[in-house]
Amino acid sequence: YTQALLHLSVALLRSPHGDTAEAFAFARRAGELGFAHGKAEFDAAQAAMTRGDREKAVELLTHLMEAPEDDQT
Repeated sequence: YTQALLHLSVALLRSPHGDTAEAFAFARRAGELGFAHGKAEFDAAQAAMTRGDREKAVELLTHLMEAPEDDQT
């Protein structure tokens, strides 16, 4: 479920018509469910979304999604 939330977040950030606030909401929900809790990259991705740096947020979220499963929670 957390992977799906992050994929939605990344898809919205990559879309020229995607809503950054909605992308942030999906990523935040994944974080609330324990995904990458306390990981600096996850916090940095959320900060990038807050300041409107979509490319950096996509880069960080994609890296987290590709991390080994046991390293995600």
